[in-house]
Amino acid sequence: MAPPIRDKKQMDEKEGKQKITSPKRLRGPTLKPEIAKKRSEGLKIDIQYNDDGEGVGEGYVQLVSYMGVLARTMVPVYHTDWRVVPVELKEKLWDCVKGAFLVDENSKNNVISSIGTSFRSFRHRLTKEYILPYKDKPEYLLQPPTEYNYIPIEDWRKLVANRLSKEFQVKSKKRKKRRAKYVYIHRVSRKGYAGLQEELMQKTGSRKPIDRWVLWKLARLKKGEYDEVTRPVVEKIDELTKAVEEGKITCVGQKDILTLALGTLEHPGRVRGKGGKKKPKQFFNTPKPTKTLEEEECQRMLMEKVKSLEEEIIALKAGKKEPLTPRSEVSSTNIRKQLLQHEEIGGKTHDSAHVENLSAQGTRKASPLTQVYKCKLALETEDNIVAYGTYLRDSQISIDGADILVVILYPLQPNALLPFPLSENIRTIREGVGYEVLWPIAFVINDDDEDVGKRKNKMKKIQASPKKIKYENPRDVQLFSKTVSAMLEGKPAPKVDFPINVFGMKFQTFLLTSEMNDVISAKELTMNCICFYIWRLHEHLDETLQEKIIFIHPGMVSKAGTIAPQIEKRARFIADRLIDSKLADLVFLPYNPRFHWVLAVIDLKSQIVYYLDSQLQQPYQDIKDIVNMGFRIFVSQKKKGSKKELKWMVVEGPKQLDGVMCGYFVMRYMRDIIANRSLLTSQFEGKKTYSRAELDEVRSEWVSFLSTLILDQV
Repeated sequence: MAPPIRDKKQMDEKEGKQKITSPKRLRGPTLKPEIAKKRSEGLKIDIQYNDDGEGVGEGYVQLVSYMGVLARTMVPVYHTDWRVVPVELKEKLWDCVKGAFLVDENSKNNVISSIGTSFRSFRHRLTKEYILPYKDKPEYLLQPPTEYNYIPIEDWRKLVANRLSKEFQVKSKKRKKRRAKYVYIHRVSRKGYAGLQEELMQKTGSRKPIDRWVLWKLARLKKGEYDEVTRPVVEKIDELTKAVEEGKITCVGQKDILTLALGTLEHPGRVRGKGGKKKPKQFFNTPKPTKTLEEEECQRMLMEKVKSLEEEIIALKAGKKEPLTPRSEVSSTNIRKQLLQHEEIGGKTHDSAHVENLSAQGTRKASPLTQVYKCKLALETEDNIVAYGTYLRDSQISIDGADILVVILYPLQPNALLPFPLSENIRTIREGVGYEVLWPIAFVINDDDEDVGKRKNKMKKIQASPKKIKYENPRDVQLFSKTVSAMLEGKPAPKVDFPINVFGMKFQTFLLTSEMNDVISAKELTMNCICFYIWRLHEHLDETLQEKIIFIHPGMVSKAGTIAPQIEKRARFIADRLIDSKLADLVFLPYNPRFHWVLAVIDLKSQIVYYLDSQLQQPYQDIKDIVNMGFRIFVSQKKKGSKKELKWMVVEGPKQLDGVMCGYFVMRYMRDIIANRSLLTSQFEGKKTYSRAELDEVRSEWVSFLSTLILDQV
């Protein structure tokens, strides 16, 4: 007797079924041999995730296909339910995924769940195409079909027996009735709703989440049209959207536009238009807290610190001699570790004796004379109070007498920078609440009126270090000061028009004496000061370099005092600047998050962003968001379908040693990079800082250029 025919095409022909010729080519089972090859070579495919932690991009599409391969080849088909598949096998499947892809560990449950979904789909296909059509021809069901001949015969026969059982037939009928209610067929393929949303975000250049009714509509488009069943719902969505925009109706929670259009509430297990991974409880009705998480954490830390200080005071009054152990994570013992890791903090070099001096507080015995004093913490001037805090009478003071350990209790200017950042994640007043930090002793203002005189006398005695050298302005800066006084003091500020080729935009500004005096006195620079120096740099480029090197106006992209606060608008400005500058290969983008200047340099050829911060900190998330988004818009319009991304590199250039020179450092960075681009890749050839003379060079160039403008305008 000849063996049973297992090929579906041959079985159909033997049954006398008419062969229908179709131009459409149906794909067979996906095998993904290229993934196996990469894995054997030690290469892994990187998986990108959106803000909701969902996989997106081409890598994720490859992962979805690979999960289907694993479900078909590694999971025995006789398992009647994914929940009964052994945990050991699921762990092995996860190991296979990690061996071929760079996946986040937090995505493990989603990956295993998705393999389970692929497994159920595979069993369904086997049942629908290879078992039920031949239930009256048992000889055709003795072996698995040729297409899936890797399935063991015993496993196949167990599956056949299960699918032909009466119990399964009852379940199947219930599922068919349930499936018949699903009439709106989506066509999002393996990329899913998350991938569809990511595509739309890349096209629009916005990272704002797409409304689910918009995704629902797009997922059901076929060749630019909707079927007859879907079209009325789409029209209803459009009507409701218009009504909401006109303020005629209000949608809240689950009763949004899509729910009203479909006429049914969400099922507990999924959210329509967002996929099966989303749950209604997570997606809808999330109450907005009256306080942000940051504020709540700040308040919690403040209360804990106040409570601990009260306990210490009570203990001292009672005469208990217990060690004062700091409660914060970054206490004096940890400050010793920070100082050892970072040889220079805030521009001051701390030797081992200084470190031991600071760390002694964590182990000393408390004295009955020890008291906790409230204080105000200022920066730059005594009037600029940025926080409230406390210090102990015998708080450790640095050897040079300039700094003291304080505890920040309540922020007044949360985004102001700490004078000495504790780490990459603790560099602002808000982030430093509850921590014991170094603070310039001259700007620790005692709230206790009775102790003010004593404290000031103590500070004078402790400050035994040499007086700071008073720098004299270069002669050209001195002459400029006299020019400003003679020609501009007491007169209306002259207007000046910026040439369009400097920033790719034409605008008007003023020659303000206050800004000129800032440069004369080497004070913090405004946006206008930076722009004037960029104008000067641009004018000194030859015609070829003026096309290759471009500048982006800091006022159009900075978070602080920006003209366009929305991320999308700032990113669009960057994209438009890149699109208009067709020959550009190096882009300078000065940026101010708030009270601090940094510089991003975009190399369009290598697609690398070089980030320079005179405080040697990591890039602010805001600048990364606007630059990355702007580049995506630029690339998508220049080359349709391209998914290139920028790579960020932090350049360890010259470091700022005091609190207000960051703007001068940015100007000097631009000047030096234009003269020698290799500084970006050589980490400025190991240069540690800029001398005062080197910074005075850019000040001199600035005043020389402004002198010319003044003479032209006055």
